[in-house]
Amino acid sequence: MLIYDPAFDPSHFVFRLLLILSKVANSTIELDKYRIIDFYLIYPIALTNFRAPGTSFKELKRDLKATESKYNAIKNPVPHFMKVEILQRAAINHVTALGFLYKDKLDQQILCRTAKELPEALNERLLSATTNLTSIEEFILGDILDLPLLGSDGLKARSGLIEHKYDAI
Repeated sequence: MLIYDPAFDPSHFVFRLLLILSKVANSTIELDKYRIIDFYLIYPIALTNFRAPGTSFKELKRDLKATESKYNAIKNPVPHFMKVEILQRAAINHVTALGFLYKDKLDQQILCRTAKELPEALNERLLSATTNLTSIEEFILGDILDLPLLGSDGLKARSGLIEHKYDAI
Protein backbone atom coordinates (compact mmCIF):
# COMPACT_ATOMS: atom_id res chain seq x y z
CA MET A 1 0.00 0.00 0.00
CA LEU A 2 1.30 3.44 -0.94
CA ILE A 3 0.65 6.16 1.64
CA TYR A 4 1.24 9.86 1.01
CA ASP A 5 2.97 11.81 3.77
CA PRO A 6 3.53 15.56 3.30
CA ALA A 7 6.50 15.25 5.66
CA PHE A 8 8.48 13.67 2.83
CA ASP A 9 7.18 15.68 -0.13
CA PRO A 10 9.73 18.33 -1.23
CA SER A 11 7.08 20.36 -3.08
CA HIS A 12 4.93 20.47 0.04
CA PHE A 13 7.92 21.79 2.01
CA VAL A 14 8.36 24.61 -0.50
CA PHE A 15 4.65 25.46 -0.33
CA ARG A 16 4.60 25.48 3.48
CA LEU A 17 7.74 27.67 3.53
CA LEU A 18 6.04 30.25 1.30
CA LEU A 19 2.82 29.98 3.34
CA ILE A 20 4.67 30.63 6.61
CA LEU A 21 6.58 33.55 5.08
CA SER A 22 3.29 35.05 3.88
CA LYS A 23 2.03 35.09 7.49
CA VAL A 24 4.97 36.91 9.12
CA ALA A 25 5.76 40.62 9.18
CA ASN A 26 8.13 41.76 6.44
CA SER A 27 8.18 38.14 5.14
CA THR A 28 11.09 37.51 7.53
CA ILE A 29 11.48 34.72 10.09
CA GLU A 30 14.29 33.10 12.06
CA LEU A 31 15.36 29.73 10.63
CA ASP A 32 14.72 27.82 13.86
CA LYS A 33 11.29 29.41 14.24
CA TYR A 34 10.39 28.39 10.69
CA ARG A 35 11.55 24.83 11.39
CA ILE A 36 9.37 24.54 14.50
CA ILE A 37 6.28 26.08 12.87
CA ASP A 38 6.70 23.89 9.79
CA PHE A 39 7.06 20.78 11.97
CA TYR A 40 3.77 21.55 13.74
CA LEU A 41 2.05 22.06 10.38
CA ILE A 42 3.27 18.60 9.31
CA TYR A 43 2.54 16.90 12.63
CA PRO A 44 -0.15 18.87 14.49
CA ILE A 45 -0.57 15.90 16.86
CA ALA A 46 2.87 16.84 18.26
CA LEU A 47 1.20 19.95 19.74
CA THR A 48 -0.03 17.74 22.58
CA ASN A 49 3.51 18.14 24.00
CA PHE A 50 3.56 21.93 23.44
CA ARG A 51 3.45 24.25 26.46
CA ALA A 52 1.12 26.97 25.18
CA PRO A 53 0.56 30.32 26.89
CA GLY A 54 -2.85 31.11 28.35
CA THR A 55 -5.93 28.93 28.26
CA SER A 56 -7.02 29.30 24.62
CA PHE A 57 -5.12 26.17 23.63
CA LYS A 58 -6.70 23.77 26.14
CA GLU A 59 -9.74 23.04 23.98
CA LEU A 60 -7.64 22.50 20.84
CA LYS A 61 -5.30 20.24 22.81
CA ARG A 62 -8.28 18.19 24.01
CA ASP A 63 -9.49 17.85 20.40
CA LEU A 64 -6.02 16.79 19.28
CA LYS A 65 -5.79 14.13 21.98
CA ALA A 66 -9.21 12.81 20.94
CA THR A 67 -7.93 12.26 17.38
CA GLU A 68 -4.71 10.59 18.53
CA SER A 69 -4.33 6.94 17.58
CA LYS A 70 -1.53 4.42 17.44
CA TYR A 71 -1.03 5.41 13.79
CA ASN A 72 -0.48 9.14 14.27
CA ALA A 73 0.83 9.31 17.85
CA ILE A 74 4.26 10.86 18.34
CA LYS A 75 5.63 9.86 21.73
CA ASN A 76 8.93 11.68 21.28
CA PRO A 77 8.76 14.41 18.60
CA VAL A 78 12.47 15.31 18.66
CA PRO A 79 13.66 12.47 16.35
CA HIS A 80 10.89 13.32 13.87
CA PHE A 81 11.87 16.98 14.07
CA MET A 82 15.50 16.14 13.32
CA LYS A 83 14.50 13.83 10.46
CA VAL A 84 12.59 16.52 8.55
CA GLU A 85 15.40 19.08 8.88
CA ILE A 86 17.13 17.71 5.77
CA LEU A 87 14.05 18.29 3.63
CA GLN A 88 13.38 21.68 5.21
CA ARG A 89 16.90 22.80 4.33
CA ALA A 90 16.55 21.40 0.81
CA ALA A 91 13.34 23.42 0.32
CA ILE A 92 15.03 26.56 1.67
CA ASN A 93 18.01 26.09 -0.66
CA HIS A 94 15.69 25.49 -3.62
CA VAL A 95 13.62 28.61 -2.95
CA THR A 96 16.83 30.61 -2.43
CA ALA A 97 18.27 29.33 -5.72
CA LEU A 98 15.07 30.46 -7.48
CA GLY A 99 15.65 33.96 -6.11
CA PHE A 100 12.73 34.13 -3.65
CA LEU A 101 14.93 34.28 -0.50
CA TYR A 102 17.96 36.45 0.23
CA LYS A 103 21.12 34.33 0.38
CA ASP A 104 22.99 36.75 2.68
CA LYS A 105 20.15 36.64 5.23
CA LEU A 106 20.10 32.85 5.07
CA ASP A 107 23.78 32.87 6.06
CA GLN A 108 22.62 34.73 9.22
CA GLN A 109 19.98 32.02 9.95
CA ILE A 110 17.14 34.29 8.80
CA LEU A 111 14.65 33.57 6.03
CA CYS A 112 13.66 36.73 4.18
CA ARG A 113 11.58 36.92 0.99
CA THR A 114 12.89 38.96 -1.90
CA ALA A 115 10.65 41.24 -3.93
CA LYS A 116 10.62 38.72 -6.79
CA GLU A 117 7.03 37.92 -7.75
CA LEU A 118 5.73 34.39 -7.34
CA PRO A 119 3.97 32.80 -10.31
CA GLU A 120 0.28 33.77 -10.41
CA ALA A 121 -0.97 30.18 -9.97
CA LEU A 122 1.16 29.78 -6.85
CA ASN A 123 -0.05 33.12 -5.46
CA GLU A 124 -3.64 32.01 -5.97
CA ARG A 125 -2.96 28.68 -4.26
CA LEU A 126 -1.33 30.43 -1.27
CA LEU A 127 -4.28 32.80 -0.99
CA SER A 128 -6.69 29.87 -1.11
CA ALA A 129 -4.70 28.02 1.56
CA THR A 130 -4.66 31.02 3.90
CA THR A 131 -8.41 31.49 3.64
CA ASN A 132 -9.17 27.79 4.25
CA LEU A 133 -7.10 27.12 7.37
CA THR A 134 -8.32 24.69 10.02
CA SER A 135 -8.57 25.92 13.61
CA ILE A 136 -5.32 24.12 14.46
CA GLU A 137 -3.52 25.66 11.47
CA GLU A 138 -4.84 29.09 12.48
CA PHE A 139 -3.48 28.53 15.98
CA ILE A 140 -0.07 27.46 14.61
CA LEU A 141 0.15 30.31 12.07
CA GLY A 142 -1.26 32.84 14.53
CA ASP A 143 -0.67 32.35 18.25
CA ILE A 144 2.38 30.10 18.00
CA LEU A 145 3.97 32.09 15.19
CA ASP A 146 3.63 35.27 17.29
CA LEU A 147 5.70 33.81 20.14
CA PRO A 148 9.31 34.94 20.43
CA LEU A 149 11.87 32.28 19.54
CA LEU A 150 14.20 32.75 22.50
CA GLY A 151 13.83 32.91 26.28
CA SER A 152 12.26 30.68 28.91
CA ASP A 153 8.81 31.42 27.46
CA GLY A 154 10.00 31.36 23.86
CA LEU A 155 9.11 28.92 21.12
CA LYS A 156 12.23 26.80 21.60
CA ALA A 157 11.51 26.31 25.32
CA ARG A 158 7.77 25.76 24.88
CA SER A 159 8.21 23.19 22.10
CA GLY A 160 11.18 21.32 23.56
CA LEU A 161 12.28 20.57 19.99
CA ILE A 162 15.51 22.62 20.06
CA GLU A 163 17.90 23.20 22.95
CA HIS A 164 17.37 26.67 24.40
CA LYS A 165 19.30 26.84 27.68
CA TYR A 166 22.41 28.41 26.16
CA ASP A 167 20.75 30.92 23.85
CA ALA A 168 21.91 34.51 24.20
CA ILE A 169 18.85 36.60 25.03
